[in-house]
Amino acid sequence: MNNYLFLFFLFTAVLRFPICNSQQLEGIDINKSDLLINGKRYFKEYPNANGNSYFGTDKWSETWISIQSILFSDVEIKLDIVSDKLIFKLNMGESIELNPQLVDSFFINSSLFVTNKDLSLKKNYLEKIHMGNFFYYKTHQKEFIKEYNSFSPFGKISDIQTTRFIAKNGSYTKVNSKGEFLNLFKSNKKDIKIFLKKNNINYRRATNDELKKLMVFCENL
Repeated sequence: MNNYLFLFFLFTAVLRFPICNSQQLEGIDINKSDLLINGKRYFKEYPNANGNSYFGTDKWSETWISIQSILFSDVEIKLDIVSDKLIFKLNMGESIELNPQLVDSFFINSSLFVTNKDLSLKKNYLEKIHMGNFFYYKTHQKEFIKEYNSFSPFGKISDIQTTRFIAKNGSYTKVNSKGEFLNLFKSNKKDIKIFLKKNNINYRRATNDELKKLMVFCENL
């Protein structure tokens, strides 16, 4: 009897933590391809914490994703920026965290993300703002805060923290402030300041479109 109970619990444990593909989970559209449905079941790291763990809202985004140069459209995803995981919605309410080694890029909440290939940044996904002689990226992070009270008895999720980088020749430079940005273009500081003033761009509050416009200007100096 004890042996049967052991086998039963072992079997249920294996079912709980599978490596997912389209042949293993019921209710999945197998036409989505094993390449897309490749990862493990997603479990939210702090499910009861007060706040939103995702980039943008906590709602699913219907969008596209590129995996090993194959484009999948009409998929639903979320980006968990507490645990740095890209989540793909399956049928029947299940979801998996996609393997970042297979993901090329995806579009979510009006932002284009690419998979980070530079281990020094220690982030799976980067928001790509500009691509040229220089590459302009943002990284986004939220953290779990161990603050327990009547409003957040299970802790809470921090506000989003964004870091900006410019990359050239494999070297990443942080450019969170206007001063850091100008130091990267020392010989053209005056021209850039005039451009920012003329176009009424506040660097710290600049939109992605304004940053793109700024980078195009800098590329042509």
